[in-house]
Amino acid sequence: MTIKEFYGKQIIFPDSLYIFDRNTIGLINSTLINKKEYKILTFISGDCTPCIQQLFDWAKFHDELEDYDNVQLFFIMQSVDHSYFMQMYRQNIPDNYSLVFDPGNDFIRCNKLPSEKIFQTILINSENRIIIIGNPIFNEKLNDLYIKTLN
Repeated sequence: MTIKEFYGKQIIFPDSLYIFDRNTIGLINSTLINKKEYKILTFISGDCTPCIQQLFDWAKFHDELEDYDNVQLFFIMQSVDHSYFMQMYRQNIPDNYSLVFDPGNDFIRCNKLPSEKIFQTILINSENRIIIIGNPIFNEKLNDLYIKTLN
């Protein structure tokens, strides 16, 4: 599958996901995931310290998103041991981040998403269809495209 073929693809949220944010701890469901018109999903390895540090790279962009009522950012954590991640790093993660834990790596597997790191951030619409692929925090043009789409 080429990257172009992912545009418009509907994303499935497996039942195995659970969310942790300032308001919610529990299994993810359509009410939690579909609160906003747009969702940005980015995948972070919870077993890799440099990868976890990328959460902090999102701070500026996340702050920009606070100006928009129509979008929510979800960090999908893939980790063998989520309890280790929570013990070691949770106190440093901003309270307004929505962490989604994927204990079996089911999300990428069931959606057959690209394995390349640069393609593991996506913007989806209210129908959970992919409209942008790519990480806006490392690419200014993508950052502008995300913001333009949210307007």
